[in-house]
Amino acid sequence: MLSIGYSSCHWCHVMAQESFQDTKTASALNQRFVCIKVDREERPDIDAIYLAAVHCLTGEAGWPLTVFCTPDGKPFYGGTYFPAREGMGKPSFHNVLSSISEAWHDRHDQILRDADDVTAALAIRCEPRPPLVSISLRETDQRVSMVRNALKRISKGFDYRWGGFGTAPKFPQPALLTILTAVAACPPEGLDDTAIIAQQIATLSLASMGAGGIRDHLGGGFARYSTDRRWIVPHFEKLACDQVSLARCYLRHWWWSGEPAWLDIAQETLTYLLIELTSARGGIYSAQDADSGNREGDYYLWSYGELKQLLSHREASEAKLAWGVSRRGNFHGRNVLHRPWSGASSPADAGVLAQNLQLPSHLRTIRDTLYKARSRRPPPDKDEKTITEWNAAAVGCLSEAAMATGESRWLAAAVKTATFLTEHLRREDGRWMRSWHAGSAGHLGTAADYAELVNGFTRLGEASGEAVWTLQGLEVANAMVELFWDYEHMGFFSTGNDAPPLIARPKELADGSSACANAVAATALWRLAALTDNEILRNIADSTLDLLEHTVVTTPAAAGGALSALHFRLVGPIQVVVVGKRTDLVKEAHRKYRPGMVLAWGEPYPSPIWQGKSPGYAYVCRQGSCLPPARSPEELSVQIDTGLPALAGHK
Repeated sequence: MLSIGYSSCHWCHVMAQESFQDTKTASALNQRFVCIKVDREERPDIDAIYLAAVHCLTGEAGWPLTVFCTPDGKPFYGGTYFPAREGMGKPSFHNVLSSISEAWHDRHDQILRDADDVTAALAIRCEPRPPLVSISLRETDQRVSMVRNALKRISKGFDYRWGGFGTAPKFPQPALLTILTAVAACPPEGLDDTAIIAQQIATLSLASMGAGGIRDHLGGGFARYSTDRRWIVPHFEKLACDQVSLARCYLRHWWWSGEPAWLDIAQETLTYLLIELTSARGGIYSAQDADSGNREGDYYLWSYGELKQLLSHREASEAKLAWGVSRRGNFHGRNVLHRPWSGASSPADAGVLAQNLQLPSHLRTIRDTLYKARSRRPPPDKDEKTITEWNAAAVGCLSEAAMATGESRWLAAAVKTATFLTEHLRREDGRWMRSWHAGSAGHLGTAADYAELVNGFTRLGEASGEAVWTLQGLEVANAMVELFWDYEHMGFFSTGNDAPPLIARPKELADGSSACANAVAATALWRLAALTDNEILRNIADSTLDLLEHTVVTTPAAAGGALSALHFRLVGPIQVVVVGKRTDLVKEAHRKYRPGMVLAWGEPYPSPIWQGKSPGYAYVCRQGSCLPPARSPEELSVQIDTGLPALAGHK
């Protein structure tokens, strides 16, 4: 009996309390089964295989994931949450155990055949499909058409009143928001009409989530998802990976649009991450639970009576209106704080809402009072393990925040987190590990860990101008290719060639709650290849993008990461090299969100892009062609934004 879950999963806690901690059920489990518990965050490779198995068996999957397997790990039956008593359309867990045990003895041979069939189906599912046509051989207009068609299909699932995609439950889907902002900020030639739609979808989604209860309006950060269409009532767990990906979405949207509300939300989210989820050593913890005091969301909920006790009559009335507090409440008689609004009737409404999200000074004072009072409540538990993938993603996001805002606190946090990773998550032989807890690292790192490390170190090199981080990214990239690259079918396997074999070897080609490993790898390798002029990495990035094409064409809603990689390929890479101490030129390169640009400055490192360039100038180059050296920020700006087409014929 294999049970897969994670620390902040509410229904994982429920099943643990109802069944695993029940003496009768525990006895039945121990007498009849070998019981295995897996943390999906520590072993995403195992989770991916058995999640796919349960989806094949039942048509649905989620956590807690409950799978029954043969002794060699082949699955033959599974589900998600099984209640202690029959209900919710599900049999009781105790009855499931009895039925499985009887079937194992009475229909043993049939179960073995079923397990073989499921395993064979998994092997086919894990086999990569060949690319439809090599992207590297496509004309630019064909690539642009691919992006346009994908975004058109994505827009059909958009909720034009409340933002986001689908109805309820609603997930933020930051990988999709990332590509939408990128297209809005820098549309490839021929996509100007699509860029307008992308901007509207991204803006309304960010505004609605920023107003909704999915956002913690007192302490910052975002819950995992919303249980309703309007983003008001969340599932209250807060995961580090969600904070990073959503902070990046808001940061980039501000970087492009200049709307102050987006910067406020991005910085609030990163501040929450650093205050509530970061250890003294510098590693970022995984999550805060949904429950506090054994009650779901109790830490975050308010009654109007509580406001009246803490605030003056006038302040309580203002808080009631500002955060949608009612006597009846919106969650079990209490209130999830949110900014009330009636939804969008036109695209302009999102911009109005964004402006209204900024709190005037008197509401900020009230917010601070409520936050201090809430801090005295019993807090949700924290999952204090450190995941390499999520910490590396935080390094990348914090580096971008430092570049976009010029604030040293974000750069210092990025360096501290990156240093923690290099000191604690890398073995003496150089092998990166997946997680760290209580002083020790465990589990071999996956392709997702390596891909985010490449991106994080590369972005930190661009933010700091310190060569060590770019070279660190190059070292990880080479190791990623050695351990995970599929030389037969292209792309990166999830597990390394040094990992113990499982019943299948998965390969991430579609996004989950964040961009898939192959998409992150493609973008990160393209960026690093542009900074180091490494042709091998460039070719590997191209081949990975070829493999992702199938997802872009068939399931674009699960291809946000792949679309971002394809977009970067279309608009970049634009190489900007600033030689010598010209902080004004560096500041200009950072001033705007330019999705296809990479920046080399500060300490030179071994790369042809530094050769033949004089100190005191900035050089804008693409595919081996460079414009004349820029002497001023104004000249550099013009070259980056309007001078690039000249590079096609300029040597």
